[in-house]
Amino acid sequence: MAKEYWFCMIGSIERDKLPQGSDFPLRMVIREEYQKVTGKEDDICSSGWGLDQDAYDAVLKLLIIKTLRPNKYKSLRKKIIDYEI
Repeated sequence: MAKEYWFCMIGSIERDKLPQGSDFPLRMVIREEYQKVTGKEDDICSSGWGLDQDAYDAVLKLLIIKTLRPNKYKSLRKKIIDYEI
């Protein structure tokens, strides 16, 4: 069976209103609750406050396309993965 990842975006807030390291306590709560729900440790836990409005819009559109237009999603996914950084 294919592995899946739980995904959540939360916000928005002006970043200068947050103390340094403010993503850490949120990430730890998610990790703890993930372990309670699944009975397993996570393979990856990634978070941070660096997602601006443009990136949010792009991620949201990609998730909508994945759900509503799976064939278009496969094409976009390949382009993104193949894109050289």
